Amino acid sequence: MNGISSPLKMYRLRNFLIRQDIDVALLQEVTRNDFSQIYSYETHLNEGTEKQGTALIIKEVLSLTNIKGYHLVGE
Repeated sequence: MNGISSPLKMYRLRNFLIRQDIDVALLQEVTRNDFSQIYSYETHLNEGTEKQGTALIIKEVLSLTNIKGYHLVGE
């Protein structure tokens, strides 16, 4: 998708998740911190360097526990 920087790309991501009945999606190089348009899914963000990070998008009906932060080796 070359980044989710526009409302149209967010709409396409949301529709893809719903149409394919995706339970969990992992995104990398995320620069956006608002995923509220993806209804019925919960988003967990990890901001990385230069405001680029990762995102875990999971269906709200699933139970998610034990999410811990992590540190890069050498920190």
